[in-house]
Amino acid sequence: MEAIYMDKKFIKFKIQKVLFSEELEGEFLFRTLAIAKDISCDDDINDGIVVKIDCIIEVSEDFEIEGTYDVFFDKKFGQCLYLPFASANPYNDKKFIQILKYIFKNILNNNQINLLYKDFGQKVLNSSFVKRNVLEEIGVEDDLIEEVIRIVKFYETYLNACSGANNLLKNNKNLKNASNDFSSDMIKDNIYYLAYYGVRVQDLDWGYRSYLNKERTQACLFQYISERFKKNGDMFVKIDKNTINDIVNYVNLINRQIQVKDINIDDIISYRNGKEMFKKVNNFLYIRNNYYIEKDISKCLRNLSSKKICEISYDFQDNLSFSQNLAIKNSINYPLSIITGGPGTGKSFTITEIVKKIISLQKTVMVLSPTGRVADALSKKINDDRCICQTIHRGIGLNNLEYVGSLKDINTDYVIVDECSMIDIILFKYLIQHINKNSKLILVGDYNQLPPIGGCNIFKKLVQADFNSSFNIFKIKLNEIHRLSSISSIIKNSQNIINGCKTTDLITDNNFYYIDAGNFDTEKIAIKAIDNFIKQRNVNIDDIMILNPNNNFVRNINKKIQEKYNLENCSIKIGNRVFKKGDKVVQIKNNYDIGVFNGNVGKIIDISCDNIIVDFDSKIVKYDKNMAKELDIAYAITIHKSQGSEAQYVFVIIDKNSKNMLNMNLIYTAITRAKECCVLIGASEDINLAFSKSAENNGNSNIIKLINDGYI
Repeated sequence: MEAIYMDKKFIKFKIQKVLFSEELEGEFLFRTLAIAKDISCDDDINDGIVVKIDCIIEVSEDFEIEGTYDVFFDKKFGQCLYLPFASANPYNDKKFIQILKYIFKNILNNNQINLLYKDFGQKVLNSSFVKRNVLEEIGVEDDLIEEVIRIVKFYETYLNACSGANNLLKNNKNLKNASNDFSSDMIKDNIYYLAYYGVRVQDLDWGYRSYLNKERTQACLFQYISERFKKNGDMFVKIDKNTINDIVNYVNLINRQIQVKDINIDDIISYRNGKEMFKKVNNFLYIRNNYYIEKDISKCLRNLSSKKICEISYDFQDNLSFSQNLAIKNSINYPLSIITGGPGTGKSFTITEIVKKIISLQKTVMVLSPTGRVADALSKKINDDRCICQTIHRGIGLNNLEYVGSLKDINTDYVIVDECSMIDIILFKYLIQHINKNSKLILVGDYNQLPPIGGCNIFKKLVQADFNSSFNIFKIKLNEIHRLSSISSIIKNSQNIINGCKTTDLITDNNFYYIDAGNFDTEKIAIKAIDNFIKQRNVNIDDIMILNPNNNFVRNINKKIQEKYNLENCSIKIGNRVFKKGDKVVQIKNNYDIGVFNGNVGKIIDISCDNIIVDFDSKIVKYDKNMAKELDIAYAITIHKSQGSEAQYVFVIIDKNSKNMLNMNLIYTAITRAKECCVLIGASEDINLAFSKSAENNGNSNIIKLINDGYI
């Protein structure tokens, strides 16, 4: 970009669309490229101009931005504005009221919140305004008044301390959890307590200038280990010279005003201020919770796999492979079974056969999965009311991690869990703790698919483990391909990808195409390829699943596909989305009341009187405007959302903006959604980079040693 800077002038506007955003390391700043709307300034500047914003919070659509600006010229966007020190207000009235409803859930009713907001606006979280007499006037019960005042003071302290970097939209859940444990006086004395609940140290530094203290360093250490857990799946960090240097560099990057030369780990973790946040075992340093997650899981699995093997007879079936028969025979007898296999190896079919055998024995069985869509699909395949198929969350009553004290036990004779590669170690802990001690557990999945988002890949560790021979754990890998397209290039290419192939090694035929996009516009190439494919194969756009890793790309291409292939005039606008009759749509959250689950895909068959009528595979559901917020356009979906689903034809589009998200597991997961034909589109440079990288969350863990030995 070539810039021509002029006199600075003041401007105020809202964000219409974010084009690009990144955090500037060590600068306390987010840099955002966006399109502006509702512009107010002295100059004649029209809506739609591109703005570059440096701000201490990450901005998004509808944020109100103000500040002084320079003008510069860009080859792509023409005249643009640069705001080097912008201030952002993320809260419009509607959003702020939503925040208040969450903060005061089960304490104030909606009417009381609306009255407070009407009188005080965004100053409602200020103890100077919200006093006992005010709360009495709006009808707050006497025994709740002190609790309201306590919460107001807590949030007031946070807002004052982090004045420039506060973001209640981003941190509300973290702050709500912290407010249950800490008083306003406690966080006033040490604002870094909030780091243990997910508020970033970078944000907290704005309100607490005594950088070189143990509280802050301890919070940085906690954040460092937390990020290692989320990114790499590390349950602990191994304390050695390299790790200490890495931690020092991390602390210095968070705030460049600090130059820490060395850190004494034992000194830092011993400074607890009444709370034990870390657990050091030998030279392994854990966040305390992660240590006990491993301990709890290992204890449950040791107890489970110590039970005796049953001797239930089973006659091998001619229509099943040897490995499938062996899987059925042993999984009904062993206390713990682990079944894995790639695409087309018959994992789902094996589950249905296991269920049939269990029911024939007059035993009870529950089949669980991480998503409602997979549970729903399994229920249809099994087609027997004597088998309950549902999500793990519903099975154990885990509607929200805030309410883990009310979880329920599963008491069936057998528990089968499908798509285990999607289960993170925290969810696995809650599951394993709430399975009856006399139940048998059968885990099924493909660990080469995308690992769980954040946290340790527990299923992969169990599959790859060498367990002590004294434990009764049955493991098997299904290898035989059972799909009609058993020699399909889709299957062969999926195996090649896991083995580290290049794009030049991909097998291309009528089942698999690769289009090298080079430096050209990937989206344009993809849309043209889809159009040609539809004409040549005589198929409908609804028969095609379009996949990409990036939500922004998915939104953009959905809009273009809708405009090109759905010419219906019958439409309705819900928020920023336009739905048309005939659109392919996806449910984006579980709704047990209507029996439609996150990931279920349907088609809009009518729009009338502000209602959307959707056909989900012959299940007709009516959505009003409010309920329609659970829908999204689904010509294209993210690769993560596609897990557990299949389509006849799949287009996998890898654009340049997705480069940092790529790995072999992502591409493997995407292409194995295709049953008949897959088209992979992207620059060979980017695709080969993906093929060379494995998803990074098979990190440090002592879980297998704890299972085998009972100690670290």
